[in-house]
Amino acid sequence: MSINCVIIDDEYPAIELLETYVDRVPYLKTKGTFDNASLAINFLNSNTVDLAFIDIEMPNMSGFNLIDHLIQKPYIVLTSAFDKYALKAYDLAVNDYILKPISFDRFFESVKRAKKQIERNNFYFNNKSHSINIRTGWKIERIDIDDILYVQGMSDYLSINTKTKRILTLMTFQELMEKLPHEKFSRVHRSYLVATDKIDQINSNKIIIGNTDIPIGRTYKNDFFYKLEKIA
Repeated sequence: MSINCVIIDDEYPAIELLETYVDRVPYLKTKGTFDNASLAINFLNSNTVDLAFIDIEMPNMSGFNLIDHLIQKPYIVLTSAFDKYALKAYDLAVNDYILKPISFDRFFESVKRAKKQIERNNFYFNNKSHSINIRTGWKIERIDIDDILYVQGMSDYLSINTKTKRILTLMTFQELMEKLPHEKFSRVHRSYLVATDKIDQINSNKIIIGNTDIPIGRTYKNDFFYKLEKIA
């Protein structure tokens, strides 16, 4: 399959370097390059993009603010010369974080991860029934994605709450989200991931699914409501 990408960075040498890397990957194509965050937002909100490489420190608008303005997010790889933003990137459930200077090996590793996730998302939308395998204890349990209501982070493990049961697993949110179609699930809090089509009610700072109240974290609020507007 072919994957299209955009490169967003205020420094031309950084854009040029990633363009040369893209040219070395047969299935990867550059759909656009931008040194201006506002122009990039307009393009991403009006075009279908699979993968976006976004620099964090840019004039007028940071990469984080750019992400907040996206209605529908592609697979996102943040780039930066500093590791101090890694925790915030993790909180926003960014797909990958690459430190500059970027080697081709690290770039290609990220692209392979993106390809795997994009193919998984496409498979879900082309197949009415789809499930994932989850390791729980000493066994592997198969879960129908459509049965998942929400996921709660609990210390060192995740609690996957379905229509019929609760499953505990030692996965991280990032690992689980790589198995799930991003169109169908939203991270709404540091400790919660929800299936958007299972939401019964939304208040300003709270989601209700069945008898469960789920908080909406300030960090995730804009992203969540943008996604809802897009679905509507």
